[in-house]
Amino acid sequence: MSSTRPNLTSLKDDGPRLAMFFSDEGNIASAFILADQTVRVKIDPYDFLKTFATLIGAYHAWNVGYPRGYKNILEIVDEYVFSMSPAKPNVSYYKFKKAFKEFQESKAAQVV
Repeated sequence: MSSTRPNLTSLKDDGPRLAMFFSDEGNIASAFILADQTVRVKIDPYDFLKTFATLIGAYHAWNVGYPRGYKNILEIVDEYVFSMSPAKPNVSYYKFKKAFKEFQESKAAQVV
């Protein structure tokens, strides 16, 4: 890649989005958080976990909701990875939590 900051944009009023570029070897060459028509954060070093945590943090720091299509899974990540409960969980969230708890209990019973 010729530039460490490519010409990246997003739409006006867009929430945070992650843009990652990869080297020929498959490593993250550069990563950026885009929001509201511009690059808001350049993430360095280029580590996937740090990049993902930065994206989640951007949603919370800028007080914007998760995109509708990703809301449930990102709220689960909030709870199980970052120990933060969602402000307004929906029925799908509770169904997932119940199913996940049952799964954990069944695995624990198999170990005993």
